[in-house]
Amino acid sequence: MISMRLKIFIFIFFIPPLLNGQEVLNEYIRYGIENNLSLKQKQSGYEKSLEALREAHGLFYPNISVNARYSVAEGGRVLDFPVGDLLNPVYSTLNDLTSSTMFSPIGNQQFRFLRPTEHDTKIRVVQPVFNPDIYYNSKIKKQLSVLEESDVEQYKRELISEIKKAYYNLAMADGILSMLNKTRKLLLENVRVNKKLVENDKLTIDNVYRSEAELSKFDQELQDAEKNRKIGSSYFNFLLNRPLADTIILQEPLSFPVFADLQGDYSQSAIENREELKKLENYSNINDMQIKIDQSDK
Repeated sequence: MISMRLKIFIFIFFIPPLLNGQEVLNEYIRYGIENNLSLKQKQSGYEKSLEALREAHGLFYPNISVNARYSVAEGGRVLDFPVGDLLNPVYSTLNDLTSSTMFSPIGNQQFRFLRPTEHDTKIRVVQPVFNPDIYYNSKIKKQLSVLEESDVEQYKRELISEIKKAYYNLAMADGILSMLNKTRKLLLENVRVNKKLVENDKLTIDNVYRSEAELSKFDQELQDAEKNRKIGSSYFNFLLNRPLADTIILQEPLSFPVFADLQGDYSQSAIENREELKKLENYSNINDMQIKIDQSDK
């Protein structure tokens, strides 16, 4: 395996130029944020929480519903009512007594149990005056929405960190592999020179065997480096939701990064801005609201 001293050597002499290659890296980060599947799922959950929040706010406004019905019916049972047979003799007697035609005869009537046509329209307006459940439910939905937003921001920050680490690890693996390929040429040359010296009786054959053994051991390390480089490349493409075999550009900038002096209390800033702590606060607020809902129902 490659020694720790060799890794430190590679990091010092090959990686610092890559650390400042922010243009390509920033483009990869942007691509990863737009295409990472897990991040898309969390963003979808956040959008659903916003819809639930809008629905909860809508409960404060009047609820208007229109229920209309129009029906047409044929057939069915018919009730015969002989109103003419009952009243016409009476009307005839009254006309004779009054010597007039004030009371006209009427016919018998039929009543259907099903109306031929029927129209019924109702408009219903409901306005809650004061409902603690609606109020606290809106507060809970608000906290849940903030919770989902914090979850998205937390995963986005972790994704950016993973993309950067994967990029730098790939740059290190690429630098190691490049140096090993150059070193192998030296070992091959060493084997060739030793063979020539043995042919000219300048060295014994054991030197050739030793150099060939070193080359064989080095080839194993080279294969491990190639495997690590391939794994790093596949993982980086996985984070970006790209085909695992896609080519990755490792940019070498012309300048080194310059870091400003770090001053101030960063512990307080971490407490105020870390998404994990914000989520704990949201959970606490949701629990308080749920307790108030339970108390209002008593």
